[in-house]
Amino acid sequence: MRFRLVASIHRWRMRQRAGRPGLMVMTVALASVLVPVISAPRAALADPISAPATSAAPPITAAGAPGSVPLSCPSPTFCVAVDVQGRYLTYNGKRWSYPSVIDFSGHLEGVACSSTTFCLAVDFFGRVLTFDGKSWSAPETVDPNGAVTSVSCVAGPACVAVDNGGAYLVYSGGTWSAPIEIDSGQDFYQLSCSAVSSCVAYDGSDNVFTLTGTKWTNDGQIDQFPVGYLSCAAANFCMLLDQDGNASIFNGATWSKFAIADPNRDNSGLSCFSATMCALVDGRGYESQYNGKSWSSLVVADSKGNGLGPLSCSSQTTCVANGSPNGDTVSFNGTTWSTPVQFDPTPGYVLEGVSCPTTNFCVAVDGNGRVVIERNGTWSAPKVIDAHNQFDAVSCATATFCMAATVAGAPPGTYLYNGSTWSGRKISNQNLALSSVSCPTVSFCMTTDGKHVYKYNGKAWSGPVGISAQGGVDGISCASASYCMAIYGAETRVYNGVTWSKPVLARASIGPLRGVSCVSNTYCVAVANGGGVVTWNGASWSALVQLGTAYTTSVACIGTSFCAVTGGNTAETFNGTSWSAPVVITSASVSAVSCGSTASCVAVDTFGDAMSYIGGSWRMPVDIDPINPYA
Repeated sequence: MRFRLVASIHRWRMRQRAGRPGLMVMTVALASVLVPVISAPRAALADPISAPATSAAPPITAAGAPGSVPLSCPSPTFCVAVDVQGRYLTYNGKRWSYPSVIDFSGHLEGVACSSTTFCLAVDFFGRVLTFDGKSWSAPETVDPNGAVTSVSCVAGPACVAVDNGGAYLVYSGGTWSAPIEIDSGQDFYQLSCSAVSSCVAYDGSDNVFTLTGTKWTNDGQIDQFPVGYLSCAAANFCMLLDQDGNASIFNGATWSKFAIADPNRDNSGLSCFSATMCALVDGRGYESQYNGKSWSSLVVADSKGNGLGPLSCSSQTTCVANGSPNGDTVSFNGTTWSTPVQFDPTPGYVLEGVSCPTTNFCVAVDGNGRVVIERNGTWSAPKVIDAHNQFDAVSCATATFCMAATVAGAPPGTYLYNGSTWSGRKISNQNLALSSVSCPTVSFCMTTDGKHVYKYNGKAWSGPVGISAQGGVDGISCASASYCMAIYGAETRVYNGVTWSKPVLARASIGPLRGVSCVSNTYCVAVANGGGVVTWNGASWSALVQLGTAYTTSVACIGTSFCAVTGGNTAETFNGTSWSAPVVITSASVSAVSCGSTASCVAVDTFGDAMSYIGGSWRMPVDIDPINPYA
């Protein structure tokens, strides 16, 4: 009797993917390249190139599978891994680099490297990105009909890919062929190739396909258990592991009988460097090796006891395995496995606010009471200022004066930075949920708890002063000590240095205002929930200007000739006359933006990333607030 657990898991995963990016993905391991499984319910395989072998992804049923990170190691001193946040990392044989975003879709599913100067990554939308040893290309659509589920690359470079529609594609000479259907109505899960004319793949019904020359042959269901992983080291040597820990070898013509390879029956990765060197890892942290005749006894590879996943062997004595759920990696030196070390931190803490009073100084705050400071392009390590409260906003008048406000926290409520240290500035003996703060000078700040405002005179806070009985004040921006604008719902109020005006309706149809930035008493810009902006001229608000960003949440203006607006994962800029088209700047959601000049802005997101706007373009996200930073 065959098990159908895999198929049901596959359908669950596809539903989850449709609703939420960043869930676990499958990978494919190749002998020298690693391939991903996008829609696959199980894991991926390994595909060998001419010499090195790569890894396989863990089956979804394996312990610790969620969060696994595909990798490919073409040499003992070079590996590439990708994750579902759209990030990549490299390994130099000793240490992993820090993750960097290369695909804003956040759905990188696998990677295959044929050398240190050629890697190919695939995402969930039928797109590929190539690495030339120095940088990554922009995503290119190669399969408009479906998602590329697995890819394998060999020397040349040349690659073969399969998709979730039963088709395959070939990359040769720098171009991709059109998808060619070979398995109608089926979803290919994994692929491994030793050459572009010699591959093995299997589909969602566990039918195994072999490619010889230009002809694909359907070998049918060769096992009573669902297929788990594939890795081909040569045209006459491919290893197949099923999900019950059994292995079979393809000699170029036929498959051998299945024999037990993983007594734990929990295998989660496979990589074959040669016909005399294959390795498997399992969901309990164990490893076994094949020497051309038999599998060795299981040994502990992950001393923490976590499940291992993708595995890539680049020589007879060198392997690297990634695991989950803690983003750890272990390496094999021919004799022993290393102590697990973290290699792919989960997305960082949610950054809530940022303020840049100059082009070379910014402060960002997060929801865990931490601050991060940027000086001359370099961010400090996160520092805990309030271990019990969450920061929600920060405002800096200068590089030696910043005020950070906490939300739903106990006193003091705000913290003052003097250029070297942070100290508490108590507003009230009560717990206040401060949602915004604005400091145009070192002797004046304004903050709000939603219903009231509080004023700082350079020494102490005063207040409260009620401005909204219903609450909901969502933002405050002060151009000076005698001019502030508060927004709540679609209404606004102006502070003239003494009192607050009566409510002024921005526009009845624009929806709630989410952010405001004032540069003078005659120029403010506010962003609306529906993706538009309105401008204040000192007496009234303009008509709504609809932007391309669907959900605007933050705005920062430098004079009347430059503003930056963020919302969702995009940003737009204003040149004094018109707004730019929206640009995707992160795979997360942007929380706030601040500009030190018309050519220098910083935005922060919910993954702990900072994105810099320099000289007219946005730079790639940098994780400045990691949850688990490297030691």
